[in-house]
Amino acid sequence: MKENIMRAQVTFEPQDIWAHVSDAGKAFVKRLLIPDAAERPTSREAQLDEWIQVWGKKDAKSGAKLDQRTIGALMNFKEQSDMQKLLSEVLSFTLLPEQIVELRAEFEKIDTDGDGEISLNAMKNILMETAEAGALGGLTEEEIEALFDSIRVRKGETTIRWHEFLAAGLSNAKVDDRNLRLAFDRLDVERKG
Repeated sequence: MKENIMRAQVTFEPQDIWAHVSDAGKAFVKRLLIPDAAERPTSREAQLDEWIQVWGKKDAKSGAKLDQRTIGALMNFKEQSDMQKLLSEVLSFTLLPEQIVELRAEFEKIDTDGDGEISLNAMKNILMETAEAGALGGLTEEEIEALFDSIRVRKGETTIRWHEFLAAGLSNAKVDDRNLRLAFDRLDVERKG
């Protein structure tokens, strides 16, 4: 096995699993396993690979509807005061990956190009698709724009970043006392409790 790894000889076994993977998929895996890093694709090149583009879009289309709880959390965030929004953002920085698994999946449904940001058009597309599926009570474009603007912390920017989305969807995260203590400590700069 070590020699196969060193020579980059790939065998697609067990055969019953790999029989369902296309030749293009197998070629993609082989390119990722090239021992010489200079010949191996960069992460960006791998993202742009034809096989990833085709299959990534298929997966995105099949599960691209946002969860109703996420939509509700975003709508509730829109109604919060600026202070509540700021506190939510501070709290979002204390969360561990296992506390935000569902929110990460929801973010990735909107962030289809994987750059860590959501554009207004991407948000409109996903919310309109969700509305067509009957999961949303028919938001207008203006309402979606207002929602988008309420989530953006930096009003001069044209995208929503991961932590802004996380702060807006915070009610769907698994927040515990440890998170609250860490957030409080960040705000209590004079350490007066």
